[in-house]
Amino acid sequence: MKENRFYFNKESLVNSKVILTDDEFRHLSLVLRKRVGDSVVLFCGDGFDYNATITNITKKEAELVIKEKVKNETESSVDLTIFQALAKGEKLSLIAQKLTEIGASEMLVFSSKFCDVTEKTSKLDKLNKVVINASKQCGRSKLLKTNESVLTFNQMIERFRDYDLVLCAYENEENLHISSVLNKFKGNNIAVIIGPEGGFSADEVKTISDNGARVVTLGKRILRTETAAIFSASAVISQLEGRRDYEG
Repeated sequence: MKENRFYFNKESLVNSKVILTDDEFRHLSLVLRKRVGDSVVLFCGDGFDYNATITNITKKEAELVIKEKVKNETESSVDLTIFQALAKGEKLSLIAQKLTEIGASEMLVFSSKFCDVTEKTSKLDKLNKVVINASKQCGRSKLLKTNESVLTFNQMIERFRDYDLVLCAYENEENLHISSVLNKFKGNNIAVIIGPEGGFSADEVKTISDNGARVVTLGKRILRTETAAIFSASAVISQLEGRRDYEG
């Protein structure tokens, strides 16, 4: 039977007691109709599950007492960041949802020359709720990290130094497939850059390459930005996680 999971802010934890309000309270009491004495699983993004029992329910909140703290074993051994070019709000939400399910660590949204969306309409403030709901569904206890404000193209470039390997998916690359690079990768932190619907300019690709990123192809077909992000994350996590599990 699938366990019922609820997110709580760790700052609300006092003497093993947690108070759920707002969306999580409504999910618990109105959607799932949980009652006093029922057991549920709580998580707060720290990598642990908290087995808890409901001790009180009012019209606006539920009180729970934590009985046990257990390490969550669903997290990937791969530290993957996706640099995602600005896309329409619903597309960013879809990407955040799927990256959470796949096991990525972080999604950093940036702007580039051919983005057809502005920061004001990007709806980054709604991504955290998407990530929490996806984490509840897939069983993760760490939240996909997202940025509160959009990175400029140059700010994204400056982040390259934080990773052992940076890849850039580019529709005009024909020879170097992403799997070929992953086969030789032995590091810990990896990032993949996904461009906007309008693609990257030749100058942007040159700048990315000049700053140490490997430009790769994802295959013979041109993918939408949300498809490219999901495909790339799946390829990285599947190939590297599978290899590490086999070798370990």
